[in-house]
Amino acid sequence: MIYFVSDYHFNHFNIIRYCNRPFKTSKEMDEKIINNHNGIVHPDDEVYFLGDFQFGGDYARYYPRMNGRFTFIQGNHDRVNPFRSRQGYLLKEINGYKVLMCHWPKYIREFNELKKEADILICGHIHEKGRFVIWNESDILINVSVDVWNFSPINFDEITKIYPKKENRESWVLEIETTYPHTILRVSPPIQKIKSSYKKC
Repeated sequence: MIYFVSDYHFNHFNIIRYCNRPFKTSKEMDEKIINNHNGIVHPDDEVYFLGDFQFGGDYARYYPRMNGRFTFIQGNHDRVNPFRSRQGYLLKEINGYKVLMCHWPKYIREFNELKKEADILICGHIHEKGRFVIWNESDILINVSVDVWNFSPINFDEITKIYPKKENRESWVLEIETTYPHTILRVSPPIQKIKSSYKKC
């Protein structure tokens, strides 16, 4: 099986307050996320982790305990090995779909070109603010932050079921914003120069 997830933020007490996570301590949060992860992901499953695995500390406290074969996309809080030197985005064909994955589009200077090749756009970073992102009024990304998926990874088959087809996106957005208004975050990024997507992600 293939899974996507981001923003575990292990060892980050303040993320509980910032994102209204339902935990009293970072240890309680860490253990819940690890148990959820291992309850879904098997050792031979693929896991694409889209940034912000942990906030400082020793990665050996978490990573070796977790099932799956990980591919890491670097996030803005990934400052400890083996995460800080990983790629800032990945464009890959998965089960017949071209998938562009990143922590957040703002950090990818090639995003506008890369998205043209992709069937599905996936990000993290925004935590509890919505399962979908409308980027610059034109692109729809699915947010795999753990906060909006019951603190668990999401299966790629589920992503393909809920991600709108290109020909249906206008009506899909209208329906979702009318019925479930809090599941979409609209972002209109200012035009700016980003020196290096690799270093900033």
